[in-house]
Amino acid sequence: MNVEQRGSQSSHRGPRRRIFGARLLHWVGAAGLFFVLLAALGSGLQWLFDARSLPLRVVHIEGDFRHLDRQQLERSVADAVRSGFFTLDVAEIRRAAKRLAWVDEVTVRRVWPDGLRMRVTEQQVLARWGEDGLVNRRGEDFFPKAGSLSDHLPRLSGPQGSAATVSEVFVRMRRLLRTRGLELTQLALDERGAWSAELRQGAKIHLGAQDMETRLARFIRLYPSLMASHQGRLREVDLRYTNGFAVHWEAPPEEAEEALVEQTARGNDRPVAGAGSRRRV
Repeated sequence: MNVEQRGSQSSHRGPRRRIFGARLLHWVGAAGLFFVLLAALGSGLQWLFDARSLPLRVVHIEGDFRHLDRQQLERSVADAVRSGFFTLDVAEIRRAAKRLAWVDEVTVRRVWPDGLRMRVTEQQVLARWGEDGLVNRRGEDFFPKAGSLSDHLPRLSGPQGSAATVSEVFVRMRRLLRTRGLELTQLALDERGAWSAELRQGAKIHLGAQDMETRLARFIRLYPSLMASHQGRLREVDLRYTNGFAVHWEAPPEEAEEALVEQTARGNDRPVAGAGSRRRV
């Protein structure tokens, strides 16, 4: 009885060992195949991310440029594009392009299999800033080469870091003054926070540091009647009053000549103090 049981157990162990061995071979084969595929994948990735593989051959730059030098732009990004299609650092290309003062925005995208497309937007100028800078329409100052600064642009100035504030105030003031046919050409903010402006018509305006827009609105409201009551040219306006403002007129040339002749006829050798007149409104 015992002999039969041993024989039976031996007969069962044989198939089990064969099954286990087959499974082991299967696992070993699968693992080997996995590592082969993994090595092939690693080798393929290494090839793809090698700068010498799939080098960029075509760089296309789009944009409407008035001040930006296209060749200078190409030179600025040349080092950043010396790479492969997959190793290309898009962010570095943007940074390289934006180091040029006239570059405002840059978008970069790859074009399979060996191309790069750049879309560059040039700065849109609002006014000059200080002595050697410009400010764009978002109130951001930038400093291109001196030769690209136009004397026909409005001039803004202010303490460091105030470009956005001065630009915003300039846009609002310009809009208000244009309702009366007046053109704002200069706006300045000094270190004490006081504002002053100048019109294309020649008048200088002192606005002070407080209630600036309220004072300007009062002047604009009274401007038509002010001009109707005087024939001279407005030279200076001082709005730094609580309930009014002072104006300084430049008399017409014929009036200045009459005043000079009158004083000469009286034997007064002192120079004429000024042909203009000052009036508080």
